[in-house]
Amino acid sequence: VAAHDLGQQTLRILVLGLDKRRRCKLIGYATYGLSTLVNNTSDDQEIRTFRDLQLDDESGISANPQLLVALTYFPTTERLIVGLFECRNLPLKENGLPIDVYAKVVLYQGLQGKELKSKRTEALGTRDSFDESFVFQKIPDPTNINLRITLVQHGFIDKQICFIVLGGELVSKGRGVLHWSAMLEHPDKQVSEWHELQLF
Repeated sequence: VAAHDLGQQTLRILVLGLDKRRRCKLIGYATYGLSTLVNNTSDDQEIRTFRDLQLDDESGISANPQLLVALTYFPTTERLIVGLFECRNLPLKENGLPIDVYAKVVLYQGLQGKELKSKRTEALGTRDSFDESFVFQKIPDPTNINLRITLVQHGFIDKQICFIVLGGELVSKGRGVLHWSAMLEHPDKQVSEWHELQLF
């Protein structure tokens, strides 16, 4: 980073943990504004500081549907594996049961959003988890692609309910960016995170 750009930059440190299955999971993050380095007169001197950890709270109650997503990127084989697991907070039907949905996973390239590949799960039915994984081959540059996951209500005419975009800062935001960055920083390891989906 150029010295004259430091004042506008923020360092974000992700804290990750491994579960029993050796899956990488985002615990939280800390941020540090690099503008303090600009005002520091002592060059080449180590700076030590404490920052509060912003917890990745899975227990937060949200009205929007939430989906547990796992990402794994294998750079040597250029493969991306997307796992879709538990789903919660789905809208309810008149009988009080959650609506029946399936998930559509679409891989896009570049800012123009050229569709590369598309896959879909089986309908969720009365289950609370999709428990499905998809393998996308020949992904040489994951920084130039993004992933859109859409939950679709299954019926005579399918209806899109909600979605999440995972990728870089130009196409995604919030947890979508953090999750994608954690995947890139930990190749060959599964990184799982809950995502709150945006309603259509």
